[in-house]
Amino acid sequence: LATIHEIKEKYGQDHPTVLAGVNSAYTLQSYGEEFYNYLHLFYQELKAVDDYESVKDRIFKFTVVTGESESSAFAQQLKREFPSLDMVAGSDSAVDISKLGMNKAVGLKLLGKRYGIPADEMVAFGDGGNDVAMLQYVGQSYATATALPEAKRAANGIIGSSDESAVQDRVLDLLKKL
Repeated sequence: LATIHEIKEKYGQDHPTVLAGVNSAYTLQSYGEEFYNYLHLFYQELKAVDDYESVKDRIFKFTVVTGESESSAFAQQLKREFPSLDMVAGSDSAVDISKLGMNKAVGLKLLGKRYGIPADEMVAFGDGGNDVAMLQYVGQSYATATALPEAKRAANGIIGSSDESAVQDRVLDLLKKL
């Protein structure tokens, strides 16, 4: 948490932040009600706190919000400054920070082991830098048309946008082939 605190102190004035824990996500009350309500679109469980030091939860991700289309470059900058953590563009306006080597592919590997599903039989869909490892891990992977460039490069194919229900359409197509 010391490095997270350092990042928050250095960038938190210009870039709002979010802690994601096992029990809830947390943001600072000082960011205001509008930001809190926006975050509720992404986090079902969300608490506004005075400071992150008071949070008693197992934290797995720290997010720094950027301006639109700034996240990929900002993630690269943070990687250079803080090489002991993993930085990825979670969206075009947010950088997700986690423990090195912790990503969605790790979760899929654990699920695959538990349920006896090999990676080459898995399918994944993604649009952000935080999806890259997962897209590379599975047998079939698709990025949406609006995905970040790094997600598109990692995927086996590009489909339409989420606004066009492209993911749902591809899932239905894949199920028809079973």
